Amino acid sequence: MSKNSRSFLSFFFFLLSIVPFLSAQFTSYGFIDFGVESRVSLFFSFIFSMIGLGLAISGRPGKTRLLLITLNTLANLFHFFVAVYVYSAT
Repeated sequence: MSKNSRSFLSFFFFLLSIVPFLSAQFTSYGFIDFGVESRVSLFFSFIFSMIGLGLAISGRPGKTRLLLITLNTLANLFHFFVAVYVYSAT
């Protein structure tokens, strides 16, 4: 697998990890309503973000690599904090 395809796959997995949050529904109080189905998608989005981070580390060097590592790391942190909030609320 070439380094360019690893970089593309890293960005693809980053987008896959963000999709569940784009489809989240907001309640009337402004909070995000995560049901049981979304907890599964939180897990998968975290795994997709980890795969994207691994591919970004082994991807094309330069600014693209730094950007992909930063995006996937921020996505991992975001998923972690959302998971802590959701699981502590129940």
